[in-house]
Amino acid sequence: MIITLAGKLTGARNRTQKFILGHVKYCGETADRYMDKGYAVCVKKLGTIGVTVEIMRPGTRLPHEISIFSDEEIANRAAAEEQAATPEEVEA
Repeated sequence: MIITLAGKLTGARNRTQKFILGHVKYCGETADRYMDKGYAVCVKKLGTIGVTVEIMRPGTRLPHEISIFSDEEIANRAAAEEQAATPEEVEA
């Protein structure tokens, strides 16, 4: 999660502050696909403050994450798929 505050936070000059928590993707298709973004503006007496929030959806499986299965797990998966593919006989 990224929270970005920009504008007249304190003092006479504009400033930007970023708060980052957890795993964040900054660029590319992965960032566009898995990050939800929101933006709001607050108009205060001394100036305007912009707030941007970017949150990665929970349970997201990124493309670069891989799983390595043992030979036994592969055989079990193949047997389960084969069993699901064969239609069971229905007695009349």
